[in-house]
Amino acid sequence: MQHSRSLSPAELLISREISAFQERVLKNWRGHEKEGLYELVRALDVIAVGRMLRAEVAQEAERPHEHHCLVGAAVALRPFISAIQGTGGGVPFAPTNTTYSEFAHSYLDACGRLSNLKRLASLEKHGVARTQIISPNHLVIRLKPDSLEWAAREAIFHLRSRYKRDGIDSVAPNEIDWDGLRQRMSSYVDVASEWFIRYDNDWEIVLAYRDAARDFGIGYFESEALPDDVALGGRTFGEWKAACEQALGRVLCHIDFALLLAKKNPIVDLRNVLTIFVRKDDVAEVWQEAGLQAQRIQPTLNALSLNMESIGDWEDCFETPATYYIDFGKDFYLLPCFGAISNPYFALFRHLRRVHEKEWSSGVDRREQVFRQDLATAFPAPRFSIPEHGVKLRRPNGSVLTDIDAVIFDNETGSIALIQLKWHDVFGRSVREWASRKRNLDIANAWVDKVMDWIGSQNAADVAAKLGFRGPRSNFAPQVYVLARYSAAFSGECAQDNRATWLGWPELLHGLENAEGADPIAEIPVCVESFRNQFADVGKTHEKYEFPTLTVELYVD
Repeated sequence: MQHSRSLSPAELLISREISAFQERVLKNWRGHEKEGLYELVRALDVIAVGRMLRAEVAQEAERPHEHHCLVGAAVALRPFISAIQGTGGGVPFAPTNTTYSEFAHSYLDACGRLSNLKRLASLEKHGVARTQIISPNHLVIRLKPDSLEWAAREAIFHLRSRYKRDGIDSVAPNEIDWDGLRQRMSSYVDVASEWFIRYDNDWEIVLAYRDAARDFGIGYFESEALPDDVALGGRTFGEWKAACEQALGRVLCHIDFALLLAKKNPIVDLRNVLTIFVRKDDVAEVWQEAGLQAQRIQPTLNALSLNMESIGDWEDCFETPATYYIDFGKDFYLLPCFGAISNPYFALFRHLRRVHEKEWSSGVDRREQVFRQDLATAFPAPRFSIPEHGVKLRRPNGSVLTDIDAVIFDNETGSIALIQLKWHDVFGRSVREWASRKRNLDIANAWVDKVMDWIGSQNAADVAAKLGFRGPRSNFAPQVYVLARYSAAFSGECAQDNRATWLGWPELLHGLENAEGADPIAEIPVCVESFRNQFADVGKTHEKYEFPTLTVELYVD
């Protein structure tokens, strides 16, 4: 958790409300903390699986209640996990009831709203928000909508969708008879204890769901954080991802067994059968049977578990815990669905980056070459030329002025783009990491200034000739791009030198797809600007949140 000295008065006000809320709830569940924790995870699983199934049918607008429940998970679960950590005893084995489920949804929703408001209040430190404390029980938060961030998020969504589509198409040759497989699964599954679930499995089903897990993971950017052969803690990044996919395969398989049971027995309540539990010793045996070496089992479990050691990180980054296991006392784990299907790699990503920092940093150095290779795929030969390595710009005396990470030369038009590549780690909803990426990107202003001074009055043909390209001569100005892997758009005051085009990789691909003329390199900045303008009026709102001892008004205008 953040230390109170680092919190603003507005954040402290919201933190006070969160703490009071947690204390009241825990008091009401005293002696039944395990039942409370189990019910909260059941609610999160029902919400997450419902969203996943709807997304498979059609894209729909975000449901605020569901969003708040999921992002409030860490705040809501903390007091219950704390109360039962290290305790013995079994798992309360009983079906849900209306009172329990209504409590779970209401509590999660309130925790999510408070967590989100605390995040918005924390943006005041970075000039993005303004807060006003009207009284000890009344807070006002004001934000300005940022069309650039809205546009960047939309471009990222389009890119993830394309990754999904292309990834599914690419595995078509490995066809699986899903209809036949699920018919067999339906024969394996049945009701246990009149309301729970039991089923058998076979190796063909296990392998099919590992394939399904790999398909599911396509488009989650954490999976591309490092080249697969980078070693971290005695395993390659690819092996760590494969471990995640094995765990995700088990989750997806269980979800389908639960859905098949509900179809087979309509009286079955999914809330009762999605969330299951397991002895901690049995989890270790499952990983050992899956081929994981004994010394690597506990580090893998640490990476994928939610407990009192890890929950603070999830609270501080305002994210849904992307966890595969939830600590349930001394002997048991709950096996949730919501974490894995929210983001199958995120928990692993955060764990590896923190625990193996030195190896992670070394692996990051290889991203630039991967980025250039992706550019070469997007701008293919023979139309375009992209050197395999960066180039150096030199002063008249031969000394190095600066480096150019990538160059794109159009062999048909003579257009040329000089590019600085920025591949930051994904930062999600974390304000601290958001601010770090923003500061790091702002450093590129000095690079832009040097490049523009070097270009001076030269046209594209002059620049191309100096860099060794031979082709048609263009009298137009060369393009200068600052290209971030995910987003180059940040709310608040913008210090970006407008002599360059600052854009994210998803925006560049979107602009490239929509460039209709003969000169894509020159058209991409125009397409990106046009796309961003579509979001100029998005996000304006006024909302009022009422909590037991605090009222928060949020203005986005």
